[in-house]
Amino acid sequence: MAYLGMIIPIVLLIIHLALMIFCLSKLFKQDFTNYLSKQLWIFIIMFFSIIGPISYLHFENWEE
Repeated sequence: MAYLGMIIPIVLLIIHLALMIFCLSKLFKQDFTNYLSKQLWIFIIMFFSIIGPISYLHFENWEE
């Protein structure tokens, strides 16, 4: 049970990093953004923890 306190933050960190990398890779592949500039989206994704990547996925749609 003591190991659970060490495992949960590591798992959450891995999920956060994977979501951030996914959003940044999608952002760099886009030619344009709908609401904000790319530089501002990079700042939001990098520095607003889990809210930044989720808001990017919510507001910016892309067609593949």
